[in-house]
Amino acid sequence: HWKFYAVARKEQVTVVVGSSNLTRDGLLKSGELSLTLRIQRKSKQYRDINTVFEEEWKHAVPLQPAHIDEYIKQRGQLPQ
Repeated sequence: HWKFYAVARKEQVTVVVGSSNLTRDGLLKSGELSLTLRIQRKSKQYRDINTVFEEEWKHAVPLQPAHIDEYIKQRGQLPQ
């Protein structure tokens, strides 16, 4: 599944779209593919990308403690 990261400044936005997780290894080492764009905040390109994100976000399910419990049960204890 794809990921979308956006860091907005006054006039410019750095957008990363791809499959990498937001970790050092995910972004630099794991063989994932991401595209980084630096675009103007008021540009059509940013509006288009952000519209896709917002549409997907409407289907997001909030993370609940039960989700974390199930994850721990299936994957083992999380590191402390």
